[in-house]
Amino acid sequence: MFWQNMNCSSEIIYTDGSCDPACRATGASLVLDNQEIAYKISLPRHCSSFTAEAFAIKAALELMILQRDSRDGHIIIMSDCKSALSAISNNLLNVHKNRCATEARHLIFALEEDHDKRVVLVWIPSHVGIAGNEAADELAKKAEGLREEPDFDIEVSVGDLMALAREEIWFTTQASIRRDSAYKGSFYFDKFYDETVRKPWFSKINAKRYFVTLINRLRSNHYNLGVSLLRNVAMWIRRDVNVDANAKI
Repeated sequence: MFWQNMNCSSEIIYTDGSCDPACRATGASLVLDNQEIAYKISLPRHCSSFTAEAFAIKAALELMILQRDSRDGHIIIMSDCKSALSAISNNLLNVHKNRCATEARHLIFALEEDHDKRVVLVWIPSHVGIAGNEAADELAKKAEGLREEPDFDIEVSVGDLMALAREEIWFTTQASIRRDSAYKGSFYFDKFYDETVRKPWFSKINAKRYFVTLINRLRSNHYNLGVSLLRNVAMWIRRDVNVDANAKI
């Protein structure tokens, strides 16, 4: 009964976000159900898909506040991004929380406390033929198109900047490893190295440090057997000969 009452007298808004590294911008969109009203926003390309989804929800809430006098019903926001909905609904506040999610929470509070609106966030599955969701998805993709100019007044979140920095560090490290492999660690690089794997081989096993160290030594062809021991003995002999020669002098 509650849902029927909400649905009959509510503003239903579909939101979506889209991020393609090949495009000039990250896209966000919102579509008002049963109305010929829709919006698309082009965010800076370094904004993540999550930020775009949260930004679209925030934009929908801002629109409802601006048009509160002409819209009497409650507000239902439909999104196919569970993580964005969860972040907005979550009461936890910390420095890592996306700013768009935090601002969306403030807008919900303002709508409910100051303007007597009920706001309901609803998750819907994507690409299952829901007309509003499909329209929002298409519009978000248009907003990130190759010809779209991003709005640089929209700030890139700290989390997105940190993710960008991690990517830069990762690729710089891989380039350094490939250069070094030409003259050291060639056995490991030829047999075991995989630049697509971002976690060490032992990340999912509960192993003692000794075992991990042993396997790493074997994988890197670094061990105290055969040639390695002979090399150490030769080094000791040369050192002793030099000591004797100095003693005679």
